[in-house]
Amino acid sequence: MISLIKLNVMKVVDSEEKAAFWESKGFERVEEEPAEKSKTGKAKAEGGE
Repeated sequence: MISLIKLNVMKVVDSEEKAAFWESKGFERVEEEPAEKSKTGKAKAEGGE
């Protein structure tokens, strides 16, 4: 999936063609970093243990 953002609006698309369309409208791609997971499989909260 490709995430794009413009001001406070976020779009998530499933193809390069759709991403290119939204980029032409002023949206910028967002680099997604996978959340760090604990042994329980849940993402850790920032500053959590």
